[in-house]
Amino acid sequence: MSSSTCRICDSPAVTTRGRMKIMFLVRSMGVGGAERQLCVLCRELLRRGHEVNVLVYYGGDPLDTELRDLGVRIIDLKKRGRWRNLDFLTRLIRAVRAERPDVLYALLPVSNLLALLMRYVGGGCAIACGVRASDVTRSKLDGLTRFVARLERQLVRHADVVIVNSRTGARYLYGARQFPNVVVIDNGIEAQTFAFDESGRRRMRGAWQARDDTPVVGCVARLDPIKDHVTLLRAFALLRQSYPDARLICVGTIVEPYASELRSLARQLQIDAAVHWFEREAQLRDLYSAFDTLCLSSTSEGFPNVLAEAMACGVPCVATDVGDARRILSSADFLVPAGDPSSLARALVQALAQGRVFSEQRADKIRREFSPENLAERTELALTAALERRNARVRMA
Repeated sequence: MSSSTCRICDSPAVTTRGRMKIMFLVRSMGVGGAERQLCVLCRELLRRGHEVNVLVYYGGDPLDTELRDLGVRIIDLKKRGRWRNLDFLTRLIRAVRAERPDVLYALLPVSNLLALLMRYVGGGCAIACGVRASDVTRSKLDGLTRFVARLERQLVRHADVVIVNSRTGARYLYGARQFPNVVVIDNGIEAQTFAFDESGRRRMRGAWQARDDTPVVGCVARLDPIKDHVTLLRAFALLRQSYPDARLICVGTIVEPYASELRSLARQLQIDAAVHWFEREAQLRDLYSAFDTLCLSSTSEGFPNVLAEAMACGVPCVATDVGDARRILSSADFLVPAGDPSSLARALVQALAQGRVFSEQRADKIRREFSPENLAERTELALTAALERRNARVRMA
């Protein structure tokens, strides 16, 4: 990559495409959709010859090891609590200035706001903001989180590039307006990681004490009102009229008091013995392979990874018509209105009756349209464009 010295700082001004030094900024590397996607993206960018570092507020989470094994350097900013921000901010500025990345790429609202600050005090790197949410107004967020989300929505347009992982998210940010620095880049699903595994299916179903012919409905989503487990439970109660031995497996972060409210509803519906709650499952391929159908009952989504991951494993999927679910699902899967237990139950009955007839069709769509290679290629182009915009800013200064 050829470069010259920037007129307003000592950071190199990139003038041709080539190897980039990319620094990601994220709260932590706990096991979540955004974090797993970051691992996928880091691996693919490294394969393309770029240098990749990751700045985290809090170190020591499970995916730190995965990143290090890939060859990614993790810089722990050692944040010591929600309100201890001055020392943290000082360490962030020093780290960005010391590393001198070509691009600082932030993920999620708080990190995006911090990255925008680095545009002015971080040594002159290009700024990329990653937006992964759509409409969050229906979620029970605390006041500070809601304020940060609104602030992000107003300010991210000032980044050199805004990378949104769903068309729904782009519409949420800007409606019908179009901005040249906003690009939609779909998530990338690893075909080698998410594929049907018969031995994994037997292992998981054995742990649940479910026979091979027991209908199992799966839901992989944090326990948040925006995921609408209430409608899912009511639909499952209706489903049991057709499949009285059906099981519902719910996997996701358990948050109180909402989790207790859901368990209480399951008892009222007399399905509590058939509903099983798990906070996490490390072996996602085995988990998806054990489902006979996956259900996503959300009232709002961006790009729901779980649909694409389950489809890559050949699982029939039923989803509410929110976010980019319509784009992700194949013609063999089932889309229903949000908040409608009867429609959801009917679709689940159809999905269970269908079985794995169209499994290869589902998996092929994911491999073709949502591959890690597509994610990396489009990200590379977007970050290159961010560098060009950054250089234009420098020249006009």
